[in-house]
Amino acid sequence: MDRVAVVADGQVIATHPRSYGRGDKILDPLHFLVVLERKPAALDHAPVYRDGQLPPALPALRRALEERVGPSAGAKPYIRVLQLLARHPMGRVEQAVASGLAAGAPDAARIIATAERLAEADRGTSAETMTRPAATAALPDLSRFDHLLTRSSRGDETDDRRERPAGDGQPQDAQTSGPAGRVGPAGP
Repeated sequence: MDRVAVVADGQVIATHPRSYGRGDKILDPLHFLVVLERKPAALDHAPVYRDGQLPPALPALRRALEERVGPSAGAKPYIRVLQLLARHPMGRVEQAVASGLAAGAPDAARIIATAERLAEADRGTSAETMTRPAATAALPDLSRFDHLLTRSSRGDETDDRRERPAGDGQPQDAQTSGPAGRVGPAGP
């Protein structure tokens, strides 16, 4: 048994690697993302972010953002980057952050775009390696459509469409609306 599952109302809501040490804390950054969205100040108090349990690129990003715009203003874009962990694996987020740090002035929007681009590249790679399922569809019999076209162009007696102006057969007199929206004849 190497994992512990947390169950609520019959559903597994979290799993963690099992620790056999006394007082060990095994924390998952994903479990704190919802709290950080509502309470950004919790960033300094959440042990998973405070105690160095993240890859080195992430705390380096936080320091760079806080140096550039200040501690409270730097926390919000840092949290936006951390929220990538809900959609992307840690390695991809770390790679996007490292790319942003290497560019000089890291920006949350650029880092997020880089993570999405990396995800697209990964999906493209996996799609290329996938094999297509063998599926065949019966081709339609197009001669039926050819038959309809030739009958129409020859003017066969079965084709009752006639070429006539759109206004033929339409009344030319102006008509007014009668009681209850009915159309009645135009009067003098």
